[in-house]
Amino acid sequence: MLALARALRQELRVPFYLNDRVDVAWAAGADGVHLGADDLPAGLVREVRPRPFRIGMSVGTPGEAQAV
Repeated sequence: MLALARALRQELRVPFYLNDRVDVAWAAGADGVHLGADDLPAGLVREVRPRPFRIGMSVGTPGEAQAV
């Protein structure tokens, strides 16, 4: 997964976000990660993320949107 993510990062000319895997996203030099409700909590990622690493979140209800 890491090798593929690094290859995509090299080839893409748009911001690259990896789904679910913060560890692979950081190692691959991704621009950010997309996290769902069952993934690592975004608050924990925010505390240790390198800047300008971004975090995208899935929301399906108004309550989930407010929680994010």
